[in-house]
Amino acid sequence: MPDKRLTISDARAATHKLIVKTLGSVPPHISDMCIHLSNGMGKGVRTSLLLICASDNEGLVGTDAVSASAAVELFHLATLVHDDVIDDAPLRRGRPALHATFGRKQAVICGDYILCLAASLIAPIGERYREYDALAEKLARIVASVAAGELRQLQNNRNIDLDVHTYLRIIGGKTAALFCASALAGAAIARHSQREVRALARFGRTFGMVFQIADDCKDYEFSEDKALKTVGRDIGEGIVTLPLILTLRQAPELHLFARYAFDEAGSDQTRKRLIQDVVSRRGTDQARNFCDRLAAKAVRSLRNGGFNPSKVSALTELLEQI
Repeated sequence: MPDKRLTISDARAATHKLIVKTLGSVPPHISDMCIHLSNGMGKGVRTSLLLICASDNEGLVGTDAVSASAAVELFHLATLVHDDVIDDAPLRRGRPALHATFGRKQAVICGDYILCLAASLIAPIGERYREYDALAEKLARIVASVAAGELRQLQNNRNIDLDVHTYLRIIGGKTAALFCASALAGAAIARHSQREVRALARFGRTFGMVFQIADDCKDYEFSEDKALKTVGRDIGEGIVTLPLILTLRQAPELHLFARYAFDEAGSDQTRKRLIQDVVSRRGTDQARNFCDRLAAKAVRSLRNGGFNPSKVSALTELLEQI
């Protein structure tokens, strides 16, 4: 039977439906937690990236792309559950985090279970695209780097001396790797050439870097209502990000104050003052300029890659929405 072709819009809806169905098929003792998670799904940026990369010249995708998108989103969901437990974050996307509602141990087990659900969706797909240099193994290595990035971040917790290079290595694992995996899977499903698959995977990785830097800026700029998460959380959790790194590079006199603000004993007042200093000294502006340069480089590589203009346009528009 030929693979059913869907528009990207219909495929996004089908992906969401498959995620809800998968989360709804779990055993009764874990179903309440999965229902809680399914009611707080994000915007599906990784889904859009994968589906666009998987689209043909008519802008259509097959059912393999839907399964792969659902697997990526479930894997991402599991990492968020684990992150929130580690960080003791009270909110996720404007709603109580899973561990805050059901308990830490239960949340960890639920996150592990969702990882297994993601693997069950993606495993059959890799077998159908063996010509792409062991796609399943590549995806597994990329996904493993997510954990490595999280560990590297933990090792650098409250490290005020963190440099740009190390920061980029951290987000290259914990965030960009999954974007890379999304683009890689989509490109392989579209049966692009090996060269094109590698090019789209690089674009996906850069996309993820831009996404994370922009998110790190929001932690300094936005209100909680707008960000849908606890703003200023990074400082409280000791996570040093690009806006602060760039601020301290040009204003070393703030170094001692920043160290105090990042100390576990630091007050909310001190952290708010540091946020104001980072914004007023244009740390967030500089970080966003860094984002813009990365994004421009990614778009140039797409335009020079010989891809269908409609695919380039769709990926560019997606990147500009960050």
